[in-house]
Amino acid sequence: MNLLTLFIAYYSFNRIGKNRREAAVAAAIFEVSLYRLVTLYTRGAVGEWSAVAFYPLILLGIYEIYAEKEQKKKGWLFLAIGMSGVMASHVLATVMSVCVLLVFFLLAIRKTLTKKVLLSILKSVLATALLSAYFIVPFLDSFRDGYVHLVSQYGNESLHGVFLNQLFATNFHTTGDEIMNNAISPMHLELPLTFGPAVGVLFLLAIYLLLRLRGEDRGKQKRRLLFIAFGLTVLSIFFYSSLFPYARIEEHLPPVAAFFDLFQFAWRLMSWTAALLVLLFLFVLQVVREWKGSKWVQGTILLFLFLFCYQAVNYNSDYSNHAETGKEIVDISRTGAMKLGYAEYAIVGVNPLESDLKTSAPQIQIGSVFQKGLGATVEVRVPGEAKGAFVEFPRYAYRGYHAWDARGKELAVDRSTGKVRVLLPAGFTGPVHIDFVQPWYWRAAQLLSLLFWGMLVYEGIRITFCRYGKRSCFHTR
Repeated sequence: MNLLTLFIAYYSFNRIGKNRREAAVAAAIFEVSLYRLVTLYTRGAVGEWSAVAFYPLILLGIYEIYAEKEQKKKGWLFLAIGMSGVMASHVLATVMSVCVLLVFFLLAIRKTLTKKVLLSILKSVLATALLSAYFIVPFLDSFRDGYVHLVSQYGNESLHGVFLNQLFATNFHTTGDEIMNNAISPMHLELPLTFGPAVGVLFLLAIYLLLRLRGEDRGKQKRRLLFIAFGLTVLSIFFYSSLFPYARIEEHLPPVAAFFDLFQFAWRLMSWTAALLVLLFLFVLQVVREWKGSKWVQGTILLFLFLFCYQAVNYNSDYSNHAETGKEIVDISRTGAMKLGYAEYAIVGVNPLESDLKTSAPQIQIGSVFQKGLGATVEVRVPGEAKGAFVEFPRYAYRGYHAWDARGKELAVDRSTGKVRVLLPAGFTGPVHIDFVQPWYWRAAQLLSLLFWGMLVYEGIRITFCRYGKRSCFHTR
């Protein structure tokens, strides 16, 4: 995933800045940004740091849709691929990304409402829906039945805002996780919610360039991009800082507060700030080149490479020295997969940690359970006089679950308890098998996404071959 992050960042920033060396430096800075390292090591949030890898593609799509004088044909496609990658990695990052895009669309409302931009956005939405249909259809289907709920145990977002003096901190607790357990713990025990002093230097340089070159005609377009990147970065910081009025929103606008609570922590938006900071760095280099020339750009690159790499090495060294080591072996077949997490997406009213079979009466005899994948089989003997007999499996009662007897005859399933409860007639003897069968439209959505991804790969290969003069592989005269 680290290599994928580097590749995507380099490709995206190279298309934005049109300079391979600067794109390589920007990709390296993005790779070693402190918040990304914290997500990777201190938090071990696999889904989130996987989603972050696709943020540069989203920025590239927005840049080509809005900033290019002549709209690039692929801007909408980069935006769609980036959003599809985020969606496949992390649900909360998807919601955050949509919110970030909506804020940007509103800030640039005059450009957004132009025909070309609106068309590009609509094409991007449609392409994202096709590329991610394999996920979107089952996800919405689960919402329809009320199976998807978010149980947040963290509460008031205002308690999780970041103080401004934390953002550029030089010393931090690399293994700190107290904010996960106690929202009012001292800062020295919290997660390292910082971008490091390197970002402070970057901010000062950006402010100096904007003020020093104000009013000059040369490089006006570059300075405009720098100003936009700086403004968006500062705005993103405001949304998760302690200055944002989460407490007032919770008091006066409870529905809005409930939406914010879905993110669990306001500082999750730091991942987007990390991506915007690299874009800011890229535009700083462009303005410096317009003002002072290439030699000053080289000096600026060396300075920030040193600062970002130094604080990344310092973090990794401290983490390696203080991180707890050990290994815990969990038998999922005995305890249930939910014991590895916090049951945040559990069905409301259902205990996700229950892992035992239940029966309607003690007289019903059950054998040992054989489990394979999502399915399970158990031998059951129901007395002849038993009425209303059932055996309840420790599986969430998703609509795709079905039950059969030894002859393949389907048995009735009661889902009212939130678990797979198989209803059995009196005197039933034999194995009861349950398994999850995907609805046909789930399969159709998967095939649709596969087809669209295949078309993209084919087109990418075709363009690559044509670029190197091998048109005969795909074209005939």
